[in-house]
Amino acid sequence: ENIELHKKSQYSHVPACQISTSYYVGFAYMMMRRYADAIRTLSSALLYMQRTKQLFSSRSYQNDQINKQTEQMYHLLAICL
Repeated sequence: ENIELHKKSQYSHVPACQISTSYYVGFAYMMMRRYADAIRTLSSALLYMQRTKQLFSSRSYQNDQINKQTEQMYHLLAICL
């Protein structure tokens, strides 16, 4: 059964969880040599992080994890390109 990653939920979203999930999905696509899907997944996650950067500043305990994950996503995107 497929999992809908970008489904609109009536509950709150956990940004760190969304970022981590997108990273691992992009990594899995890259390892399967589905580079177009990996680029699409990673770029949409990076755009999401850019748009919602002010939300992350209020959660200082997650800043280090989010920044590290962002750098890893940029590295994977560079490998795919």
